[in-house]
This record gives sequence, structure tokens and C-alpha cells, in this order.
Amino acid sequence: MIMTGIYIDKEKKKWMFLFAYGIYLVSVILFASKYGEMDSMKIFFPVVRFIAYGLICAKIILDFLEKGYSKKELALIVIVGTLFLVSAYVTKDKNLLIYWVFIVAAHDVDFQDIIKWSLWVHLGAVLFVIGSCYGGILENRIYVQEGGKRVRDSLGFQYTTEGSNLFFYMMWFLYLYLLNNMV
Repeated sequence: MIMTGIYIDKEKKKWMFLFAYGIYLVSVILFASKYGEMDSMKIFFPVVRFIAYGLICAKIILDFLEKGYSKKELALIVIVGTLFLVSAYVTKDKNLLIYWVFIVAAHDVDFQDIIKWSLWVHLGAVLFVIGSCYGGILENRIYVQEGGKRVRDSLGFQYTTEGSNLFFYMMWFLYLYLLNNMV
């Protein structure tokens, strides 16, 4: 590998990625909670995401300066990036481009590390929101269906399905993936 004079230890770049990914996930989860509706938190989310985007871009730049991408990887980045760009344009969803940048930055980070980190960050953020709800910081919206037969709590999230989506779909599948790979 030809060096350009810049070299950052692979382990440090891994933690740069995981930290950026972690604070991005925390901001997404907290934004989906009642914290996303608080006026005092309006500046928090853009600042945290800006820091995450900055770290991710710095990692990608370091990888390019260190020539960490092969020609085949660069071609794949351009092709997939073009598809994501077209999809983002058609759907008007900029999140696709953000996901693409995170995918590009994760090229030399072990997938198992990303899954483990995602599981722990999701778990911590969801428990923080639920704890904030039971601590009285966040409102627990209670939804009652016709006749009062079914009562659903939002547990600090904006909708009742947010918490269950994060817990059952994201964390449970992350855990199952890790468990399956450990066996």
C-alpha cells in the first residue's frame, strides 16, 4: 500500500466510525421520542448529527488519503452511490444519502462490531427514553381504543409503535444475528 504521509491506526478509525454511528443512532432514537418535540432540544439534534457527519466524512477522507479503497471498491461506491442518489431524488428522502455515507465509511470496520455497537446503543437509548418517561421528564401518552378494552402506552415515544419497533425489530434482530453467529 502506498502511503501519502498520513496514517491513522485502523483501531482509532474504527472507533471514530463507531462513535459517529453511535451518536447518530442516539439522536435518531431521541428524536423519535418526546425529546424530539421539546423546544430546549431543537438545537441538540442538528449539532449532534453535524458532529457525526463530520466524523464520518473525516474517516472517509482519511481512508482516501491512505488509499484504503481498491479500484473495485471505488467503482462499487460510485455505482451504489448513484443508485442511492437517484432514489433520494425520486423519493425526496435525504436519509438514503446519509446511509450511503455511513456504508462507505464502514468499509474497514468489522460487521460484528457494528452489530454489537448498534445493539448496545439502541438498548441504552431506548432504556433512557423509557426511564425518562417513568421519571416524569417525558409524557407517557396513553391510548385507549373503543370501549376501553385495549390500553397502549407510548413510554415516552411520540407513537406507541416507536418503542416496540426499536425494541422488538431492531434490538431483537440484532441480538438474534449475534447469537446465530456465536453458535
